[in-house]
Amino acid sequence: MKKILFAAVAALLLSACAEEDPAKGVVVEKVFTSTSTIKGVAYLNVNTSGTTLEQFVPAGTQLVFTVANKDYGIKGAGGGAAQGNFVKTATVGGNGTYEVALPAREDGEPVTVKITSDPVLVNINLNGIEEKKIFTIETNQSQAIVKGLTYQKKLTYEAKDNLSESANWKDGTYTTILKYNNGKEDVFVPEGTEVKVTVSGNSFIPKRTNDLVIIVKVKAGGVLEIKMPAKSLLDGGLSFNMTSSFIAGFITVTSGVENTSKYIFEMNSTAGIVYGGEVNNTAAIKFTKGAKVEQTDILSTWKNATFAVKYLYSNDHFDHSKNYIAIPGDAKVTITEKRSSVDASLSDVVKVMTYDQFIGSTYQTLAPDPAVSDDVLSITIKVDFITTCKTGENSGSAINNTFKYSYTSGSFALLGGISTNGGTNFLQPDHTTEVKNAVYLDAATYATKLTNN
Repeated sequence: MKKILFAAVAALLLSACAEEDPAKGVVVEKVFTSTSTIKGVAYLNVNTSGTTLEQFVPAGTQLVFTVANKDYGIKGAGGGAAQGNFVKTATVGGNGTYEVALPAREDGEPVTVKITSDPVLVNINLNGIEEKKIFTIETNQSQAIVKGLTYQKKLTYEAKDNLSESANWKDGTYTTILKYNNGKEDVFVPEGTEVKVTVSGNSFIPKRTNDLVIIVKVKAGGVLEIKMPAKSLLDGGLSFNMTSSFIAGFITVTSGVENTSKYIFEMNSTAGIVYGGEVNNTAAIKFTKGAKVEQTDILSTWKNATFAVKYLYSNDHFDHSKNYIAIPGDAKVTITEKRSSVDASLSDVVKVMTYDQFIGSTYQTLAPDPAVSDDVLSITIKVDFITTCKTGENSGSAINNTFKYSYTSGSFALLGGISTNGGTNFLQPDHTTEVKNAVYLDAATYATKLTNN
C-alpha cells in the first residue's frame, strides 16, 4: 500500500512539473531530502601572446546546474521514466567562488549534474590594449554526485569572440631603432623615452568610436617594439602613427671649445604598420632637433631660509642632577645641503663652521620658494667635539675623563622665506628650568670614552 501511495504521489508531482518552471525544482526537492554540494572557483582563460593567464569570472555571473529527472529514478505517470529536468542556479561571488547544494538520491546511487552558463562579456588587457571579449564555459562540464559528499570543481571559461577585432586577427610585432644626432654623431634615443602610438578607430572591425592610443617605452639601444593584434600581411596589416619627444644635449664647437646646450628632439607623426603573425623589422628612424630649451637659473627663484637649534650635553656624569650645558664653542659643525634632491643640475653644498659661528647668528641659506614650487631643501647637521666630563666609576668620587662626541641629525626640510626650528622644548634635570628648541646629546648614545681614569 505504501509503495502504491508513493508512486502515485511521485506521478502526480511529475505531471505537475511539466506545467511549471523546471528551475523551481518542485518535484526532486520534495521527494529527495538528502543533498550533495559542488563548490569551487570559476576562471577566465586569458591567452596573451602565447602565455596563458587565469583571472576570475566576474561576480554576479550565473551558473546553471541541470540533472535529468530520470536520473533520480523517478517513474512517470505511465510507469516510464520521468520527463524533464531538475534545474538550479548559483551566482558567482568574489574571487570567482561559487557553491550550490543539490538533491541527491537516497539510495546512494550517483546522479550526473550538467554545468552550463550564459556567455559573459569581460574587459581584458591584451598586451596593453583594452578589449571586450565574450567568454563561454567549456562544453561538457559535468559532475557526478552522491548524497552527503562535497565536490571541488574548477570551471574554466574560454574566449569565443572579440567585439573589436576580426576573429582571424593575430598578434604581430613592429620593431625599429630610434636615433638622434647629438651634434657630433648619431646616437640611440634614451632608454625609457615614451612613444605615443595611435591607431585610427576606423581600422577596426567593427569601427570604433575613438582611436586606440597606447604608450610604448624605448628599450636599451634605441629599440622600439610594438605588439598588437592585427590583420595578416595578405590582408594589409594594421597601420598606426607614432609621435615622441625628449630633451637632450646638443654639442657645438666654437674655437675648438665644445659647448653643450639642451634641445627638444622630436618624432612627428611617423607611420608604421604591424602584420598579424609576423615580425616587421623596419629601418631606423631619426629624430629631428627642435627648439632650444632655455635654462632657468633655479637658485634665482629661491629665497632666504633660516634654521635654528641649540645643542646641550652633560659635563658631569658623576652628578646626574646637574643641568645640561651648551656644547663647547669650538665644536665642529658640518651642514650638508642636499640641493641635488631638488634638481639634478645642482650640486650638494657642505658648510663647515664652529658651534660658536653656528649659534652666534641664526643659520641662513637659500631654499625653494613655496610660492613657486612644492620642493624643499633637505639639510643634515653633524656635530663633533672632544671634551672632559666628570665621572666617578673608579674611586667613588668625581674624576675627569675625556670623551669624543659625534652626532648626526636626521633631515630637516627648509623652505624659502620661512624660519625652521630643529629642536624641542624640555625641562632640565632640576625639573624647573626649561630649555627651548634644543637637542640633548646623551653620552650613552653619542659619546666614546677616550681615557679611563
